[in-house]
Amino acid sequence: MSDFYPPSAEIRIEAPVETVWDVLLDGARYPEWNKFIIRVEGDLTSKHSPIPMRVKLGSQTVRPRMRVVIVEAPRQSGDGARWVHQYDGRLARWGWLTSERHHVMTPIQDGAATLYKTWEPFGGWMRGFVPYRKIDGGFKAQALQLKARAERG
Repeated sequence: MSDFYPPSAEIRIEAPVETVWDVLLDGARYPEWNKFIIRVEGDLTSKHSPIPMRVKLGSQTVRPRMRVVIVEAPRQSGDGARWVHQYDGRLARWGWLTSERHHVMTPIQDGAATLYKTWEPFGGWMRGFVPYRKIDGGFKAQALQLKARAERG
């Protein structure tokens, strides 16, 4: 594919995993800090829950329907966390375009900081039409915005 496949981002956040988790899974507050995913609805913490959203890709806004597939919240201080959601639109149900976005938060520096990683591999015969460069840029911008928000507390 290209340097932009799969779209991904990795960043060190000077805040514990619990703080990063709380920011990432508070969909109602995304408009306050997130310029890539500009609107999220639904329960982000319930497995199989639908997640309607608006995503800004350059000058275009798209409305993918996602569904939560994995929710592994930090159980105690110092634990890592993982949240995964899949594309759940008509094209995915037909098998034409599939994707699974991963968010992994790993404690570092004795739990005082977090290594945040996100990536989204795509499948199906329509994957060649996905704007990977724009998505990759959005992931990197979102990671920086998540860092800023979590570090503010």
